[in-house]
Amino acid sequence: MFGWLKGRKKDKKGVPKKWKPIVADKHRDVDGLLDQLINWNKDPQSEPMLEEWYKNGYPHDAPYEVVVDRDEIDFNKYYPMYLEAERLERKNKSSEALNIYLQILKKYRPQGTSYYKKAIILLSLSERYDEAMQICDRAVMEIQNKHFNADEVEFVFMKERLRNKEQPL
Repeated sequence: MFGWLKGRKKDKKGVPKKWKPIVADKHRDVDGLLDQLINWNKDPQSEPMLEEWYKNGYPHDAPYEVVVDRDEIDFNKYYPMYLEAERLERKNKSSEALNIYLQILKKYRPQGTSYYKKAIILLSLSERYDEAMQICDRAVMEIQNKHFNADEVEFVFMKERLRNKEQPL
């Protein structure tokens, strides 16, 4: 994909050893990064990470990316999958849509109730109540852990309805 990656040795995480991007997470503010750059400009040894990056060279044909938040990066991966699943649902291809919704839930921690609800509804229609109830539990856990803002009661009620469907009177 990028020519500058060819032939470079990689560390355990698959990052080329000769060059690592500088990652700024949500705990590092822009002013802090600017202060580091100013300090490094005055005395390169004061900021060893920046100095290493500078010595190893910036690959001019590669994009420089400041990673703000892991969830934001994941969103850019799973949201197009979600749109594809919705499109499949509209074409009455529920089984294919369900596979995508489940793939999203397996690989990512989506933020928002729709990702969970869509999977729960399609699992319920397929009479896969146990799996649907597990997703209800996961949604409640994510809400309780403040991963996204929603009312957990909705998923508690969904799980109760699923339990009733699973065990008819």
